[in-house]
Amino acid sequence: MSKFLIIFLSTFLTLNAQVNHSLSFDGVDDYVALESKPIIGNVSEFTILSSFKTDRLESEKQFIYYQGENYKEASLSLNNIYHSILNPNSEYTLNVVFEVSQGGRFETWVPAGAIEVGVWHTSAVVWDGEFVYIYIDGVLVTTNEFVASNGSFSWDAAPVGPFIGKGSSNQYFDGNIDEMSFWSKALTQEEILYNVNNGMAEDLTHLACYYNMNEGEGDNPNYNLIDNSGNGNNGTINGATWSTDVAIPTP
Repeated sequence: MSKFLIIFLSTFLTLNAQVNHSLSFDGVDDYVALESKPIIGNVSEFTILSSFKTDRLESEKQFIYYQGENYKEASLSLNNIYHSILNPNSEYTLNVVFEVSQGGRFETWVPAGAIEVGVWHTSAVVWDGEFVYIYIDGVLVTTNEFVASNGSFSWDAAPVGPFIGKGSSNQYFDGNIDEMSFWSKALTQEEILYNVNNGMAEDLTHLACYYNMNEGEGDNPNYNLIDNSGNGNNGTINGATWSTDVAIPTP
């Protein structure tokens, strides 16, 4: 290995170590507003990956991601919504909603205990056109059928959002979020595990948006969240602050 390459790699690793951050949300009024929907148009499969650590598993609903209203929704949140056969004991845990029309709503939860307070978790929500699979830290924990009426899900239809860290009527996230990505593909478990262990898959062909939540990027690094996929879907940070508390890949 050449001396130049050694110096380059050393500098690259040092710089990356310096900017490894997450965004800290206070649960009161912090959130990120994205410029546009993370996936464009109608798709027949997709994946949402997110690394997060919550400071509570009680009280108000906490949105990790939200776009919705008018019976058009895609959201990830922590809550204990009751009167659901999929969450009969009203456990406060990760909830996933996809809605395409009035009466065309899909909703499911991960098992109680899969999410812990003060612990970093990586969730992967995968839809292959027939089923929704939810992985927590690379382990499949929930599988439920979801077949859209027209065979596809429209990411453009929701009039409100998209937001990271809040819902339509506030309901702010309380904790840290790191490494969120959206894919126009149903990732396999092997691809998900690679992301959990290494930070990002090698094949980025179907990567729609990627937010590594690192400090010091963009024209205004205190307020701009950069889309690291290169697709330009940046976000505006409202109140959330940079933190050195980050998700550590599973060895």
